[in-house]
Amino acid sequence: LLVGDKSIRYLGLSIYGLCNMVGSQLFGWLSDKVPREILIVFGSTLHLSIFAILLSPLRDRTPDILLLLVAGVYGMGDAVLNTQTYANISLIFEDNCEPAFASFKMFQSLAASVSFFLHVYTPWTVKIVILASLLVVTTIILVVQARALRLRRDSGGYARLPPGFTFKPNPSPNPDPSPHPN
Repeated sequence: LLVGDKSIRYLGLSIYGLCNMVGSQLFGWLSDKVPREILIVFGSTLHLSIFAILLSPLRDRTPDILLLLVAGVYGMGDAVLNTQTYANISLIFEDNCEPAFASFKMFQSLAASVSFFLHVYTPWTVKIVILASLLVVTTIILVVQARALRLRRDSGGYARLPPGFTFKPNPSPNPDPSPHPN
Protein backbone atom coordinates (compact mmCIF):
# COMPACT_ATOMS: atom_id res chain seq x y z
CA LEU A 1 0.00 0.00 0.00
CA LEU A 2 2.72 2.48 0.95
CA VAL A 3 5.75 2.64 -1.29
CA GLY A 4 9.04 4.35 -0.48
CA ASP A 5 10.85 5.49 2.64
CA LYS A 6 9.06 8.84 2.85
CA SER A 7 5.58 7.32 2.80
CA ILE A 8 5.54 7.00 6.61
CA ARG A 9 5.97 10.78 6.84
CA TYR A 10 2.91 11.40 4.71
CA LEU A 11 0.90 8.91 6.70
CA GLY A 12 2.08 10.61 9.91
CA LEU A 13 0.94 14.00 8.59
CA SER A 14 -2.43 12.50 7.70
CA ILE A 15 -2.85 10.99 11.16
CA TYR A 16 -1.80 14.30 12.74
CA GLY A 17 -4.42 16.16 10.68
CA LEU A 18 -7.15 13.62 11.41
CA CYS A 19 -6.48 13.65 15.16
CA ASN A 20 -6.31 17.46 15.13
CA MET A 21 -9.68 17.66 13.36
CA VAL A 22 -11.39 15.16 15.66
CA GLY A 23 -9.70 16.66 18.73
CA SER A 24 -10.84 20.18 17.85
CA GLN A 25 -14.45 19.04 17.80
CA LEU A 26 -14.10 16.94 20.93
CA PHE A 27 -12.27 19.52 23.03
CA GLY A 28 -14.49 22.34 21.79
CA TRP A 29 -17.46 20.38 23.11
CA LEU A 30 -15.63 19.45 26.33
CA SER A 31 -14.64 23.05 27.04
CA ASP A 32 -18.29 23.79 27.83
CA LYS A 33 -18.37 20.99 30.41
CA VAL A 34 -14.87 20.94 31.93
CA PRO A 35 -12.90 23.94 33.24
CA ARG A 36 -10.57 25.26 30.55
CA GLU A 37 -7.59 25.12 32.90
CA ILE A 38 -7.85 21.33 33.02
CA LEU A 39 -7.98 21.07 29.23
CA ILE A 40 -5.01 23.40 28.81
CA VAL A 41 -2.89 21.40 31.25
CA PHE A 42 -4.01 18.17 29.52
CA GLY A 43 -2.98 19.49 26.09
CA SER A 44 0.34 20.71 27.43
CA THR A 45 0.97 17.33 29.08
CA LEU A 46 0.35 15.63 25.72
CA HIS A 47 2.88 17.93 24.08
CA LEU A 48 5.48 17.50 26.82
CA SER A 49 5.16 13.72 26.60
CA ILE A 50 5.83 13.92 22.86
CA PHE A 51 8.85 16.16 23.47
CA ALA A 52 10.18 13.62 25.99
CA ILE A 53 9.82 10.85 23.41
CA LEU A 54 11.56 12.98 20.78
CA LEU A 55 14.46 13.68 23.16
CA SER A 56 14.75 10.01 24.06
CA PRO A 57 17.83 8.21 22.73
CA LEU A 58 15.51 5.40 21.59
CA ARG A 59 13.75 7.59 19.00
CA ASP A 60 16.06 6.42 16.22
CA ARG A 61 15.07 2.79 16.87
CA THR A 62 11.37 3.48 17.26
CA PRO A 63 8.99 1.31 15.22
CA ASP A 64 6.91 3.13 12.62
CA ILE A 65 3.65 2.42 14.43
CA LEU A 66 4.92 4.32 17.50
CA LEU A 67 5.85 7.28 15.29
CA LEU A 68 2.29 7.29 13.94
CA LEU A 69 0.99 7.23 17.50
CA VAL A 70 3.25 10.18 18.33
CA ALA A 71 1.78 12.08 15.36
CA GLY A 72 -1.74 11.36 16.58
CA VAL A 73 -1.04 12.42 20.17
CA TYR A 74 0.68 15.59 18.92
CA GLY A 75 -2.39 16.36 16.79
CA MET A 76 -4.69 15.94 19.80
CA GLY A 77 -2.50 18.17 21.98
CA ASP A 78 -2.40 20.80 19.26
CA ALA A 79 -6.18 20.63 18.95
CA VAL A 80 -6.63 21.26 22.69
CA LEU A 81 -4.34 24.27 22.79
CA ASN A 82 -5.63 25.83 19.57
CA THR A 83 -9.27 25.38 20.60
CA GLN A 84 -8.66 26.96 23.99
CA THR A 85 -6.62 29.81 22.50
CA TYR A 86 -9.38 30.66 20.02
CA ALA A 87 -12.00 30.42 22.77
CA ASN A 88 -10.01 32.81 24.96
CA ILE A 89 -9.61 35.29 22.11
CA SER A 90 -13.33 35.24 21.44
CA LEU A 91 -14.09 35.80 25.14
CA ILE A 92 -11.63 38.66 25.58
CA PHE A 93 -12.54 40.47 22.38
CA GLU A 94 -16.28 39.78 22.40
CA ASP A 95 -17.28 42.85 20.41
CA ASN A 96 -14.37 43.00 18.01
CA CYS A 97 -13.13 39.46 17.28
CA GLU A 98 -12.06 39.80 13.64
CA PRO A 99 -8.98 42.01 14.19
CA ALA A 100 -7.97 39.86 17.18
CA PHE A 101 -8.11 36.64 15.17
CA ALA A 102 -6.32 38.29 12.25
CA SER A 103 -3.54 39.53 14.55
CA PHE A 104 -3.21 36.09 16.15
CA LYS A 105 -2.89 34.38 12.76
CA MET A 106 -0.42 37.02 11.57
CA PHE A 107 1.91 36.50 14.56
CA GLN A 108 1.47 32.72 14.39
CA SER A 109 2.45 32.77 10.70
CA LEU A 110 5.39 35.06 11.40
CA ALA A 111 6.68 32.69 14.09
CA ALA A 112 6.24 29.71 11.75
CA SER A 113 8.19 31.53 9.02
CA VAL A 114 11.05 32.41 11.34
CA SER A 115 11.27 28.85 12.65
CA PHE A 116 11.15 27.50 9.09
CA PHE A 117 14.15 29.58 8.03
CA LEU A 118 16.15 29.03 11.22
CA HIS A 119 15.55 25.29 11.62
CA VAL A 120 18.58 24.33 9.51
CA TYR A 121 20.88 26.25 11.87
CA THR A 122 19.46 24.85 15.11
CA PRO A 123 20.30 21.38 16.48
CA TRP A 124 17.41 18.98 17.11
CA THR A 125 17.71 18.95 20.89
CA VAL A 126 17.86 22.75 21.06
CA LYS A 127 14.63 22.96 19.05
CA ILE A 128 12.84 20.59 21.41
CA VAL A 129 14.12 22.39 24.52
CA ILE A 130 12.99 25.75 23.10
CA LEU A 131 9.56 24.32 22.29
CA ALA A 132 9.20 22.76 25.74
CA SER A 133 10.27 25.97 27.48
CA LEU A 134 7.85 28.08 25.47
CA LEU A 135 5.11 25.53 26.12
CA VAL A 136 5.57 25.79 29.90
CA VAL A 137 5.41 29.61 29.78
CA THR A 138 2.39 29.50 27.47
CA THR A 139 0.62 26.99 29.70
CA ILE A 140 1.05 29.22 32.75
CA ILE A 141 -0.26 32.25 30.85
CA LEU A 142 -3.24 30.37 29.40
CA VAL A 143 -4.20 28.86 32.77
CA VAL A 144 -4.08 32.27 34.50
CA GLN A 145 -6.04 33.82 31.65
CA ALA A 146 -8.66 31.04 31.62
CA ARG A 147 -9.09 31.36 35.37
CA ALA A 148 -9.52 35.13 35.12
CA LEU A 149 -12.08 34.71 32.33
CA ARG A 150 -13.98 32.15 34.40
CA LEU A 151 -13.99 34.49 37.41
CA ARG A 152 -15.31 37.27 35.20
CA ARG A 153 -18.04 35.05 33.79
CA ASP A 154 -19.06 33.64 37.18
CA SER A 155 -19.29 37.07 38.78
CA GLY A 156 -21.48 38.38 36.00
CA GLY A 157 -19.03 41.13 35.21
CA TYR A 158 -15.54 42.09 36.07
CA ALA A 159 -14.18 40.05 38.95
CA ARG A 160 -11.40 40.84 41.34
CA LEU A 161 -8.35 39.62 39.49
CA PRO A 162 -4.77 39.05 40.54
CA PRO A 163 -2.61 42.21 40.56
CA GLY A 164 -1.61 43.25 37.08
CA PHE A 165 -4.56 41.54 35.37
CA THR A 166 -7.35 43.82 34.30
CA PHE A 167 -10.15 43.52 31.83
CA LYS A 168 -11.38 46.68 30.19
CA PRO A 169 -14.54 46.64 28.12
CA ASN A 170 -14.00 47.18 24.42
CA PRO A 171 -15.17 50.66 23.46
CA SER A 172 -18.12 50.70 21.13
CA PRO A 173 -17.01 51.61 17.60
CA ASN A 174 -19.75 54.25 17.43
CA PRO A 175 -20.95 55.26 20.91
CA ASP A 176 -23.35 57.88 19.53
CA PRO A 177 -25.84 56.21 17.17
CA SER A 178 -27.19 59.54 15.88
CA PRO A 179 -25.83 60.71 12.53
CA HIS A 180 -23.29 63.48 12.69
CA PRO A 181 -23.89 66.63 10.64
CA ASN A 182 -21.31 67.54 8.02
